[in-house]
Amino acid sequence: MPKPAVILAEGPAVHATAVVIGERAFLFTGPSGAGKTTTALRCLSSAKLSGLHTALIADDGVILECAGDRVVARCPEQIAGMAEIRGSGIHTFPWRPAAVLSAVVAPAQPAGETRLPAEGETCGIGALELRLLRVDYRSPLDPLAVLEAACRPSP
Repeated sequence: MPKPAVILAEGPAVHATAVVIGERAFLFTGPSGAGKTTTALRCLSSAKLSGLHTALIADDGVILECAGDRVVARCPEQIAGMAEIRGSGIHTFPWRPAAVLSAVVAPAQPAGETRLPAEGETCGIGALELRLLRVDYRSPLDPLAVLEAACRPSP
């Protein structure tokens, strides 16, 4: 089994943004300024326009907990319902305190080694692994459409 492409710590809050879209929850990862929050909020906006249920779990600090064969993303109490939009400030959004993660999203690059990521990439969290999806956070494409395409079974 290949080594996970990304490894995150269970327990203390990790620098990420977690959201619920429909019946799935996604964790957006990447360095500061990569576009995690912007991309996650763009996904929420697109999903809401499509009539899907949407909610923020947490922005900038997400607590990850392994529960059986699932990874639960939780929001630290002090940041509940809040997300920072760079240049605009901290704003409130509909939120949920926790959700079971479906996948982890990492920034892709339009060129270089993650342009065509390895098939079957995973993210290790504690003793568990989740599917890792790559999205170009700076792309003008609707990131929700990219996630939906990435989640479809291969032909």
